[in-house]
Amino acid sequence: MATVSDFTDEEMNAIRSAVENRWKGALVELHPADVGTRLSAYSNELTECPAIFWTQGACHFILVKTGENRYRCQFFYTPHDQYGTGINEYHDISEAVTSLLRIQADQDGIERGNLPG
Repeated sequence: MATVSDFTDEEMNAIRSAVENRWKGALVELHPADVGTRLSAYSNELTECPAIFWTQGACHFILVKTGENRYRCQFFYTPHDQYGTGINEYHDISEAVTSLLRIQADQDGIERGNLPG
């Protein structure tokens, strides 16, 4: 199985900064993980990729590094209730994590009845 290099300190700082900005004052722990993912829809080969996941309230977030300057992300409440951002892969980590957090905030507003669905 091929592998992708770990998150750099700069990438981790970008993630940490966005998460801290979203939940000011809340302790949100970022957890490293490794996931096996297909880098191409046309391949059955799994590539081991580094990921960062965290939980806030009932929501779980994951950001996967799929290559140099390549990221995928999603959030979910249950394994059957998963959401993406509508973009398959980002080339900027700040854009990836910021988009993920914005989409989740919008979804949270819809769930709470504060935004139209």
